[in-house]
Amino acid sequence: MKKKLVGILMGVAMTATTIAAPTAIFADDIDIEDIAVETEADDVADVEVEDEAEPAEEVTAEDDFSAEADDAEGLFTDAEDSDIAVQSDDTVVSARVIASAVKADNDYICMPDHITVTSDTADKLGYKDEVKQSEAVSALDVLVALHKTQYTMTSATAENYLKLWYQKDKGAWIDKMFGVETTAVSFAVNGLAPHTDKMYVDPTTKKETNDYVGKMVNEAAVENGDVVDFFFYQDTQSYSDMYAYFADDNGNFLKSLTVTPGETYTLNVKAYAYKMYSLSIPSWRQYFIENAPDNIMLTDKGQNYYFLTENGQVTIDVPSDATGSITLYGMMYDSAAYRYIMPHIELTVAN
Repeated sequence: MKKKLVGILMGVAMTATTIAAPTAIFADDIDIEDIAVETEADDVADVEVEDEAEPAEEVTAEDDFSAEADDAEGLFTDAEDSDIAVQSDDTVVSARVIASAVKADNDYICMPDHITVTSDTADKLGYKDEVKQSEAVSALDVLVALHKTQYTMTSATAENYLKLWYQKDKGAWIDKMFGVETTAVSFAVNGLAPHTDKMYVDPTTKKETNDYVGKMVNEAAVENGDVVDFFFYQDTQSYSDMYAYFADDNGNFLKSLTVTPGETYTLNVKAYAYKMYSLSIPSWRQYFIENAPDNIMLTDKGQNYYFLTENGQVTIDVPSDATGSITLYGMMYDSAAYRYIMPHIELTVAN
């Protein structure tokens, strides 16, 4: 029996300014009944991470990006007062998430994988976390946990690898990530940038835009099962990098998919400009989502390779003897007009 699923939405966000809308491309109707999926609605937040430019183009917060950061202070702010952590409660909670970190050239620093993170991970190394330790794990906790898989970190050496720039409102920009000093980074939580419920007001026109006010890495909370991606931008001038992800038939981000041995599934891959539209309201962002190009292929750690069609779809045959889980992640095997942050998804085999 062949079951179809609408799949991978790819997207990249640039700055939250309006550009001419390209023609929207939507996936064909796909029947996914009987397929157990876990989805995330469009309004789920993305997190921003900073990216690594080519060595010759490396910049620091004191250079080209300082002006950009100053201009963006109104777009990213801390959470509501009730959300701001006063670390007086010693209670610690944890979350098991799927997390990854990728370089500007799409080489993985940390492959997509499950990681259990506690809510005191960042605080223990001296970072200032605005998510209440007793209530939730922050995206910063996840980022610190990923760093700890790569380096031996103490409170005295932590900033050799991860440095934050704290704003007056206590939100923090990433100034250095995985030892690379640059502000050209971002992060996503379930395919979007985390945000408050407030709309960003253009300081010139004094009018609301189509974008939410974003949350910084130390303000965004994550939950069990969330997908948290950190990445360096390749395009450090116009931030045209595209973010790729799997989606259900309604276009919502797909965290994972439960599959049956011996069955065939058709997944769709989509993309959008992350820096431009990751904070946009869903009704606006939908106009800028497109099919992933057919020069992206998927692999399950090199065991099998699956190629996309021109309409951004890929067909997956689940082996009849499959057990456990399978992680699919994207690879670029040919040049493209834009850099694509590769999609990934965990397939859980129902036995």
